[in-house]
Amino acid sequence: MDDVDKDTHRVLCNKDGRYINYYIDREIYERLKKYADDRGQTMTIAIERILKAYLDEQENKSTE
Repeated sequence: MDDVDKDTHRVLCNKDGRYINYYIDREIYERLKKYADDRGQTMTIAIERILKAYLDEQENKSTE
């Protein structure tokens, strides 16, 4: 296991989370991969942050 894999494994082991597996459009995947790479994030971190921002925004709209 290289250093990146060890760090990722360490983070995942300490997280109260759930595994998900979705089949998404290739273009969306490529955009997501570029987004994560440009920010130096793993795909997992990028997806979590994107989903959190979107869900927070939706919740705020429904309380206004």
